[in-house]
Amino acid sequence: MGITRKEKMSSSKTPIRQDEKDYLDHFIETKYDDRKNILKTEMQDTIDKEAEENFEAFKDKLKISKMHEEVRVLYNDHKKFANEMDSILLDKKGKLDNAINTLEDKLDQWKKIRKWKNDIERSLIKEPDELDRLLKKLCHEETERDYYAGPRGKALQMLDMSKEYCKNLLNAGQSLSTVWGVLNQEMGKEKINTNTIPKPEFLSITK
Repeated sequence: MGITRKEKMSSSKTPIRQDEKDYLDHFIETKYDDRKNILKTEMQDTIDKEAEENFEAFKDKLKISKMHEEVRVLYNDHKKFANEMDSILLDKKGKLDNAINTLEDKLDQWKKIRKWKNDIERSLIKEPDELDRLLKKLCHEETERDYYAGPRGKALQMLDMSKEYCKNLLNAGQSLSTVWGVLNQEMGKEKINTNTIPKPEFLSITK
């Protein structure tokens, strides 16, 4: 059975339902957004093309073509120089490293031969000022060792021997006066002031 004219009129006056309204709202939003995106894409393509065509005229209007070209030339010159400088620096760094390696090997050889106690560290070799400080330490080490090993250093050895002799004398069972006399004489030979040692008579009294 078909819909009557009266039913159609009644249907057309019925307010839209919420679910129908939500559906159509989403439908409208989606369709318009899709169309808008298509139009924007078409317009952007046109804008990009026209901007490219306008580029040279745009630069002419700014009157910076000469300055632009000067910047380009100087940029290329700077870039070329920087590349060449990097190459030169790399070459010089390689030569420096080789020289440091050679010096380090030589100093390591001398360390074994001359029996140095100071360490040969690369960080102390790669800078001239640090290297000078290291060499001065090594020179001082050798000078000190040779001094004590030579005739002038014998005085220190004799002092230690004299001290040991005096200490052994204390346990030798000698009389106080004998011990004091030997101590006075032995220490005097080593230029040690014995005036502060109590006299044997005083020590005897205090026993």
